Order: sequence, then structure tokens, then C-alpha cells
Amino acid sequence: CGGFLRAEQGNLKFPTSGSSSYPTEISCGWVIIVNSTKVINITFSSFNLEKSTTCSFDWLQIHDGSGADAHMIGRFCGDKLPKNGTIISTRNYLYLWFRSDHSLVGEGFELTWNSTEP
Repeated sequence: CGGFLRAEQGNLKFPTSGSSSYPTEISCGWVIIVNSTKVINITFSSFNLEKSTTCSFDWLQIHDGSGADAHMIGRFCGDKLPKNGTIISTRNYLYLWFRSDHSLVGEGFELTWNSTEP
């Protein structure tokens, strides 16, 4: 899982169709890349990860840049849409890092993105 998603708009669903839940003990990273003069607007249509108050078991971290060393927008878990469903970057990269532990899984997440003027 993971990879580089180079497109001005697109869809990311994890796990991909055909699976009702994500696997245990997995770590995946995706980098969304759009035109260098644009920023990224992502909208979640579904979000269901293992719930915990500290998001320390299964989580999705979103970073405002091309890797985990970039500013972290947030770490999300449970079934509430991150940031009420919409996140906008400040640059033309977003890094999404998903991790699951050894037990209890959820359905995963689905989002769409598009490039927009800053």
C-alpha cells in the first residue's frame, strides 16, 4: 500500500474495493502531488478506524508536505471525519501516513482531492 499520487484530482480508498476492513500491523504512506503553483483540498467521504482517545492504536496522520518530517496537520482515528471532512494544504504536497496495530480494525477511509489556487 502507499505510493505517489501525481494528479490534479483523484480518489484514494483504503483498503481498496473488495475488502471490508484494513489489515492489522500495516504501515502505508501516500504522497499527493499537484502542480507546483497549487495547493491541495482533500475531502473525506468515509472514515472508520479503531477508536481511542489518544489515537495511539490505528491512525491516519496528515502532514503538510512530502513526508513525515513536514508539519503535522493532525493524527486522526475513530469514525469522525478529520477536520469536519475537509483539509487544505499550504503547498503542493500532502503526506498521508496510515498505521494499524496488532488488533481491532476498522473499515478504513475514502477521500477525494483536487488542486486549487492558494
